[in-house]
Amino acid sequence: MNAPGFTVLLADDDPSQLGYLASMIRRLRPGWTIVAEESSASQVARSLARLAPSLAILDIRFPDATAIDIVKDLRESCPVIFVTGDALFAAEAFTCDAIDFVLKPVREDRLEKALRKAEAFVHSHTAGSATHPGTAMNSVFMINGNSLVRAALKDVLFFEAQRKYTRVVLRDQEGLLKMGISSVMRYLDARHFWRIHRGVVLNSAHMAAAGRDELGRLVVRLRDRPERLMVSGPHEHLFKDGFC
Repeated sequence: MNAPGFTVLLADDDPSQLGYLASMIRRLRPGWTIVAEESSASQVARSLARLAPSLAILDIRFPDATAIDIVKDLRESCPVIFVTGDALFAAEAFTCDAIDFVLKPVREDRLEKALRKAEAFVHSHTAGSATHPGTAMNSVFMINGNSLVRAALKDVLFFEAQRKYTRVVLRDQEGLLKMGISSVMRYLDARHFWRIHRGVVLNSAHMAAAGRDELGRLVVRLRDRPERLMVSGPHEHLFKDGFC
């Protein structure tokens, strides 16, 4: 796809990186128009507001601010692909609805994948679809110590609220997301991920059984973890016999 009339804003405080990214865009999408190539956060903020591009491809770290802060402060949302050498920004980047997150050094095949996602989102948005960028996600980047670990969403057993963060629990590891559990819910398929409590989202595929404890509370038992997850009253309707 090479959408006509597609405009893109590029930003990186390293001139060589900015030039490399621009040349790659011109090669991969010759029909697109690069409307600005910016090198500071203040320039990015002004150009996003003034030009309203179809897409912004932004480095994250600038001396005067981060691109994440800029995007969060926009009055009108703009589809964004973040490009950075610091993988620890990935979890935070998706809190402002980033379409994709590409690590440096940028490979052409990886950028091509991100551009296709951006085109699909812009096309669906223009057509009036309610599609959210997060609905295409099938993996999660979680912080584990000093590392950023990628995990398939299907392998997540449950999410648990921890103040401003969310704990991500898999069979043999866990990590944190720099976002609240309500924000996490926007990226999940509600058919499979059930909010069983104010602070817990269960992947129903990993439920072994649900039953009452000695106090009459509904409790979920997992297949591969020892935790027992409490179900609050308003969410008990999710548990019923038959097929779902």
